[in-house]
Amino acid sequence: MIYAFRVGRTYGRMLVEFWSRKEMDEANMANVARDGGAEPPFYYEATSREQAHKWVKMGNNHETGLYLDGSRVRYAPSDPGV
Repeated sequence: MIYAFRVGRTYGRMLVEFWSRKEMDEANMANVARDGGAEPPFYYEATSREQAHKWVKMGNNHETGLYLDGSRVRYAPSDPGV
């Protein structure tokens, strides 16, 4: 699991997660291909676990399984029914 920022020209940064670096690289390549080689509206930029936790603690937007439990950042357990 790696964390990355989705960086957009118009809407700033959003913390997201990928299963692997390869998955993130493929998502970046798909964005470029979709836009015909032009600058895509957003791209993904890898970040460290520590930075991801700091981002969540600051209350910033994210699409991850991270959550605050008091003052600790935790990862939500997976739902076995999914």
